[in-house]
Amino acid sequence: MARPGGQLRGRNVRVLRTHLGLTRKAFAERYGLDPRTVEGWEQERFGLDRSARVLLLVIAHEPEAVVRALRRAKPARR
Repeated sequence: MARPGGQLRGRNVRVLRTHLGLTRKAFAERYGLDPRTVEGWEQERFGLDRSARVLLLVIAHEPEAVVRALRRAKPARR
């Protein structure tokens, strides 16, 4: 897995996702991502911008923190 400040590439996304035991779809749903984007990263058709790299590094080191933050950010259903 990439270290903070290191270069993060699509193959690292696949390694991270499989390390977490998640399919592409489950990874995308869990972390608020589009499954096509995850696929594009893994196949290195899409580059990772700075925001994506930061999110993925946080997921790599504190995956549950991201899940908690996303749960808190969801609007209440009526």
